[in-house]
Amino acid sequence: MAEAAIFLCYGKVAAPEVARRNEGAEVLARGGGLGRQVAWIGPDTPAFRLNTPGWIAPAPELIAALDTGAALRLLCRDRLLATCPSFAPRARDFLTAWLDAAEADDGSDDGPDDGSEAPGEVSAQADRFFAALLPLPHVQIALPGGNGFATFDIAFWDGSALAALRFGMEAGLLPRQRREIGALQDALGPRLRVLWLSADAGPGAVPEPLHASARTAPLPVFGPYRAPVFQAPLPEHPTGWD
Repeated sequence: MAEAAIFLCYGKVAAPEVARRNEGAEVLARGGGLGRQVAWIGPDTPAFRLNTPGWIAPAPELIAALDTGAALRLLCRDRLLATCPSFAPRARDFLTAWLDAAEADDGSDDGPDDGSEAPGEVSAQADRFFAALLPLPHVQIALPGGNGFATFDIAFWDGSALAALRFGMEAGLLPRQRREIGALQDALGPRLRVLWLSADAGPGAVPEPLHASARTAPLPVFGPYRAPVFQAPLPEHPTGWD
């Protein structure tokens, strides 16, 4: 039996059912994946990374004005933080720390990088930043049978499982919340990993594979400003070309 698709919405979504009917229907019609406020995750949906198309759609004239990797990283950071609801300062702090950790990656496994960036260039360090998993704030995941949504503070899709984070301890859940998360765990099995973080936990508290996944991302690892066609590797030269 095929695995059921997972629907979720994230960010500043007050009415998840409305988001499902509107943008959710559009994303599903084009085969699933990531949208500006929603996502449909199927059995073959690749990991959601900072370079995944769909969640950010800056205007071409804005991209034309950004001529360094640092500017592109700042755009990505601003757009992601803008999705975080004002009532979730803890999630905002986590997003900031996650992006700081991704930007601190020196790209040493990608070859020489002296840290300089000429206009129009994207360095190995900048590229590796965009390979980091995309943290989705204030995630609401549809429960089986259309019986509502379970809410989490942050979620990551790594290509095989959805890591759903909640700040605080499980003992602090309301009975309704406990039932919702339990129903979701029963329905999704190993495709869902619920993680409980203490109030002061940072990105270092999440499982190491979530961090290390940036180093295993398939090349090329450009940013979300790239159209999907430009994210594909270039074809090899035919035999006999110099």
